[in-house]
Amino acid sequence: MKTYGKLRHFKKTDIDNQEWDYWVLDEMPPHVIIRLKHIFPKISTTARPPIYLNNTLENSHDLKWFMQRYPLEISDDDTSYLNEQSEKYLVFRDENFSLLEGSYKAPTDVGFKDGHELSPFQGTAVHLFHRVKKILIADEVGLGKTVEALGGLMNTDCLPALVVCQ
Repeated sequence: MKTYGKLRHFKKTDIDNQEWDYWVLDEMPPHVIIRLKHIFPKISTTARPPIYLNNTLENSHDLKWFMQRYPLEISDDDTSYLNEQSEKYLVFRDENFSLLEGSYKAPTDVGFKDGHELSPFQGTAVHLFHRVKKILIADEVGLGKTVEALGGLMNTDCLPALVVCQ
């Protein structure tokens, strides 16, 4: 089978204990690099191989999709890891869709004082915020967007954050 370059997973911890976790794409013809940049807009338009993509669930899933059209040389271990990350992304996506469809009952107790619980739709917004770590809340006036934001910020993984109130 014809391949259009190489893909490998790169993960290491440097001397400052900072973890580097990337997908590295190399030896790709120009027309494939152009297509890659269209699909992954965070890649600079002036980037040249090797191209580094953050190893996120979404990027892994999109890379797997990209390889259906442009097969890349990849080791068996990296293929297994890519498939595993892609499956995790699909589960994550489907769980988030179930949150938005209304079939999910989110917890309404997020750490406020006793007797101060969220309404069910606010609990859903807070739970989604905790899952995706970013959210834009645009409910109607008076529905409790500020309370939703405060509930979301109870999870320190969602920090730093910007809350804009009118």
